[in-house]
Amino acid sequence: MKSIIKTVSMSALAALIAVSMAACDTGGGTGGGGGGNVPLPTHSVGATMAFSNHQVWERNYQTIYLSEVHFKYEGSARVAPLVMVPNPEENGEPIFLYAIGYGAIVNGILHFNVEQLTDELFLPPGYLDLLFEEWVYAEETEEYPEPLEINPPNVRGNVLTLLTDNFELLSLEQFSASGSSLTGKFVQFIYAEEAVTVKAPERQRPGDNLYEALDLSLAAGWNMVIKSETYTTEGRSVFSMRVTHFFEGFKWALADPYGPNKTIDLLHRVFETEAP
Repeated sequence: MKSIIKTVSMSALAALIAVSMAACDTGGGTGGGGGGNVPLPTHSVGATMAFSNHQVWERNYQTIYLSEVHFKYEGSARVAPLVMVPNPEENGEPIFLYAIGYGAIVNGILHFNVEQLTDELFLPPGYLDLLFEEWVYAEETEEYPEPLEINPPNVRGNVLTLLTDNFELLSLEQFSASGSSLTGKFVQFIYAEEAVTVKAPERQRPGDNLYEALDLSLAAGWNMVIKSETYTTEGRSVFSMRVTHFFEGFKWALADPYGPNKTIDLLHRVFETEAP
């Protein structure tokens, strides 16, 4: 299996963020907790992307209750929108992150802008399938006989990562419980150089994990794609992805980049209480 990205040292990212966000203004702007009327949150997605006046939240990794998963963040930080870039010396494999815009959190309110991707910032042809690799591989060395279908097959793209200068990831997410199940939904921002469809049949993977059939239509430019993870009392895990234009009820949350399994642990811990 191809690797998506090699490890990026946090010291290298620190230098990158310090340079790329030197022009960011974290001392003013609209929104925030200083009183007065806070403008309504807005966003735009297309060739470029912008979000304004969105409240930021922090995750409570210790709770067992869904209502306590998020609490308001009132601090300030610089924000770097980052994409993976290919390195010609490594046969085009993406090996580090590159800032393609600017942003800030001011008194808990998020603003950021993302530029249109230029030619040198696209992942090489064939790398778009890495964003959907769970639907391609049963195990690390075993590929399903029915491959992921991307049309056109060589369309290029990339995926956005938002990182603060405190080295916290920003995740647009929603957790919900219903009867005997608990669901976490996470928005991915995927760029395509032209309109493309992504299809795959349903996948059953070890551990009673079901990956529902994919049928995505991505437009040229930036797209918002929701990835859902549902856990049931029967011990079944269900995963799906869909394109969206709305995210009502979702929260921008600061997440720990060092602990990707902490989110899964949180879901399972809350699950025991919220979906008995």
